[in-house]
Amino acid sequence: MSRKLPSAYAELLRGLIGLNLVRVRRQFRAEEHASLPGDVADQQADGATELAFDHDAIVHLTPHTEMMSVLVGAGEIPINATLLLRDVSRNEFWCGRVGKKVSDILIWKMSFEQRGSQPKLGCSEFGIEFRLEGGEGFFIKYVSDSDHVDSLIVSANLDEMGGHCSSIA
Repeated sequence: MSRKLPSAYAELLRGLIGLNLVRVRRQFRAEEHASLPGDVADQQADGATELAFDHDAIVHLTPHTEMMSVLVGAGEIPINATLLLRDVSRNEFWCGRVGKKVSDILIWKMSFEQRGSQPKLGCSEFGIEFRLEGGEGFFIKYVSDSDHVDSLIVSANLDEMGGHCSSIA
């Protein structure tokens, strides 16, 4: 199954609602991961993210620079021998989230102007919010700013990015 915008895989994402998150793995460039403080490196380093759920359901998320979006793929992250693949399920950020049931999934979108010979309005699906039972949750989002260039990062909140969201439920 190829990687697509989250809205194109709404049915796949909808199937994760009601399942428990059981494992999280991320792929990093080792030097970038090592350059960040240890308590945030697993979330703030740019890297594809793999989420495993009950019943062997697995999705992975990657950045898409041209569309300033997150892409979703079914199954495990394709292995890249030049990157560090790390199970982050037990770190401080994830330990309170792994084992919890997904209660909703939101796709965050923002309009932008595509430059070129014929400028046009585009729509970035820049983030996916996973809401978990008990009020915990997390965002996986595409970011390109002074601290993160064309990166896919994980956070507990949206950090004032703006945009609008729609539930896939």
